[in-house]
Amino acid sequence: MLVGIAAPAFSEDTALSRGEDYYLENDPERALHWLEQALEQEPENPEVYLYLGVVYEQLGLFERAIEIMEDGLEVSGADRGTLYYNMANNYQRLGRREEAMDHYTKALEYDERFAEAYLNRANLRVRASDYPEAIEDYSTYLEHDPDSRQRGEVERMIALLRDTIEQEEQERLRRAEEERRARLEEERRAAEEERRRQEAEERRRVLLETVRDSLGTSRDEGRTFSAPSEDIEEYDDELDIID
Repeated sequence: MLVGIAAPAFSEDTALSRGEDYYLENDPERALHWLEQALEQEPENPEVYLYLGVVYEQLGLFERAIEIMEDGLEVSGADRGTLYYNMANNYQRLGRREEAMDHYTKALEYDERFAEAYLNRANLRVRASDYPEAIEDYSTYLEHDPDSRQRGEVERMIALLRDTIEQEEQERLRRAEEERRARLEEERRAAEEERRRQEAEERRRVLLETVRDSLGTSRDEGRTFSAPSEDIEEYDDELDIID
């Protein structure tokens, strides 16, 4: 607990009113002291969660800010669009971009005219290289806040993203053409190799047939034939055996 703090004069002497005044004076440490008391005194007051969450954020207590604003979502009458938006900012400071994106989207579900949510979500989409979606969010931001002091920068960003998309599309087409040509060349080489293989196979086949025919002729020429048979004379005289 902070002590020895000289509090200014307040029109309404409550912990919440004191916390609000110190918050407006950009004194988050003193504001925190009173807002934590206000949370104990008025746990059903949705404003306490908003102020307390922002003060935690100012003090760099981003996770604690998210926790208190999550609690605030359960309170009747809470400005859920703003709570989700503030939670998204804290997630972004923690480097948790996917959760930040999700919470900006939830903020817009509660308030589709929340211009800053479109702007911050667009910035996240640029970092994620989701350029078409980023352009859509930047454009919607300008529709809801046409007098934005950042209008010039946002319009330049939109122009840059469109140029980037066009260049990326040209590069994609170039790579696709290179891949197509490489594929055709590979098919041509494969076809040429197959033609040569078939020609070599045909030459081998012809050669084998030629050799086979040659070997067949040699066998005919070297074949052994029986000599012509001659008449054998027959003798009718009996052979005498002399004793």
